[in-house]
Amino acid sequence: MNIGIIGAGNIGGNLTQRFRELGHNVFVANSRGPESLADLAAQTGAIPVSVTDAAQRGDVVIVTIPEKNIRNLPSDLFAGVPDTVVVVDTGNYYRQQRDGRIATGFTVKEDRSARTRHSFANRMSNATESSDLTIRWDHAAS
Repeated sequence: MNIGIIGAGNIGGNLTQRFRELGHNVFVANSRGPESLADLAAQTGAIPVSVTDAAQRGDVVIVTIPEKNIRNLPSDLFAGVPDTVVVVDTGNYYRQQRDGRIATGFTVKEDRSARTRHSFANRMSNATESSDLTIRWDHAAS
């Protein structure tokens, strides 16, 4: 399966490693560009790409960036992507610790939906820490 991952922090990096271990093709992107992902690519065999390429090349696309950065995604990020592509959102709003106050006018859900061109993104890991992703994933291969 082709998996696009937008975000290469704790969660995105762990997901990249796990999906590669399971034999999936992973196209990983971050805000600093593909060249900044050389170490992760060397460690995992993932292919570093632009944010737009990650959205375009996945059968599944995982968006795993801070809520405050959703508005920095290209507005046409998912233009031309088939509706059959599943978009998974791992984001959580951490006002105090990371995201600060998000400007009014859009709710996070409305803004994310506008960026993804999907009426909703599948939410995961609302109570999952990145360290929880180090559990054995043998069941995911079957």
